[in-house]
Amino acid sequence: MIWGRGDFVDINDLIRQEIEYFYSRVKNGYDESRAIDVAFCDSIYETALKYDMCDTQRRAIISSGEAVNDTNGTVLFASTKIGTTLVAMSKKVLPNKDSDEVRGTIIHEMTHAHDFYDFAEYVGCQNHDEIFSSKYYETFFFWTEFHARAQGYKRFLEYKFRKSWKQFKKNKSLLLENIRANFNIHSNRGRLYDFMQAAGRYATYVELESGHEDHFKEDVLVGNVEEDRIDWLMEIYKFLINNKEFDSFARNIDVLYQLLNR
Repeated sequence: MIWGRGDFVDINDLIRQEIEYFYSRVKNGYDESRAIDVAFCDSIYETALKYDMCDTQRRAIISSGEAVNDTNGTVLFASTKIGTTLVAMSKKVLPNKDSDEVRGTIIHEMTHAHDFYDFAEYVGCQNHDEIFSSKYYETFFFWTEFHARAQGYKRFLEYKFRKSWKQFKKNKSLLLENIRANFNIHSNRGRLYDFMQAAGRYATYVELESGHEDHFKEDVLVGNVEEDRIDWLMEIYKFLINNKEFDSFARNIDVLYQLLNR
């Protein structure tokens, strides 16, 4: 069982529900060629040490040490397509969160997992470690953070306000303030990473709040970033909202690559 600050949720039932949600609402059907498991781990770090995953990713986790256990979760990407990718969720962190946050996190990480498979197919590699040496890996890394955050935040909001969508309408100002505030909290992953997170949340907010026009510049950027970076970030944001799915992103990947490396 996990404690959701108000409701008890069976772990296995929760995972099953989110897998069903993912393959009906995010991904159009289950892909049998992609083996992806979801598990709550006592220690993500210890799991990564012995899991059959990409060596590049394992080295990054070893470098971060036990701090990875303080994250909500991560994807342990299989070393080859015939292997099994693990969406590893933290038993240390998530039991202290509401079930809407847990559900959003599962969808976030499952989106990452499928994005990694899509990118591996785009690169055309059998050994998944090869994706990390691709010219476009960093571009993909930032795009998938936007994509995963948008999908996870959508699930979080839909579940949080499932009993009354009117409450979403009533709380829209607070939600917008939280998007802005979260962007203002600088993470240790860098400002561009934080921007992708904010862009994903905001894009979902605009999608769900039909009466709110897209004013990302005024709602999120102004006062949060240096003025001389706003136009550049707005170009990136416009690319993101026009390339929300992998196929479109892949067709235009060089555009984002050029923008990020300007």
